[in-house]
Amino acid sequence: MRFLKKLGIGAIVVCLFGVPATAYAANTINIQLTQTILSGVLSTGFQAGTTAGAASVINPSFNMGAITTSNTEQTSHGSLSDNSKLLYVDNPGAAANWSLTVGLTSTNAGWYKSSDSAKTRVYYANGTNAQGNLSINPVVASVTDLNGTSRAGTSMALGTQAKLSSGNNAITIMSASGNATPGLWRGGIAGVALSQIVPPRTPAGTYSLDLTTTLTQT
Repeated sequence: MRFLKKLGIGAIVVCLFGVPATAYAANTINIQLTQTILSGVLSTGFQAGTTAGAASVINPSFNMGAITTSNTEQTSHGSLSDNSKLLYVDNPGAAANWSLTVGLTSTNAGWYKSSDSAKTRVYYANGTNAQGNLSINPVVASVTDLNGTSRAGTSMALGTQAKLSSGNNAITIMSASGNATPGLWRGGIAGVALSQIVPPRTPAGTYSLDLTTTLTQT
């Protein structure tokens, strides 16, 4: 009886493991993916920091140095763009020729009292020294490569110091020309120096001036 019981168990084991599984033919389909990458668009703006993914800063403002009322003309100094509100150029399409400028938002714009919604001009940014004049100096600015692509050895260059005038309402901050560009480049420009001549006997108050940066593919 013990022997038969062992045989019976052995027969069950053979039955469970000895039956071959049913075989099915493999059914395979090859797949191909396609990806289109369009050329990026040249753009400029301000961002909060010196990393490529920093948040955008909308309508940034920068302070000029405070002065006191005077019977003689005075000069107030300031800076356009800093590391917390950084002016950048983004060139994901590898444009070879471009120019970044800053100038008056409108040709007849000037310094107006900040509380004046009509923006009535009190003194000029593009007039004579007696009327008021703004000088912009990009030469002293610093440039930071934000995406790891170096601008060294390229045609990109900071602009030269110039004054706004009735015939020159925009100053070049930086430009690139020819084929010697770093291609897909993103960079920040900080510390563009500003000097405003304030006319004699300008009333005390807080004043504002509207400027616009423009990036043009040339």
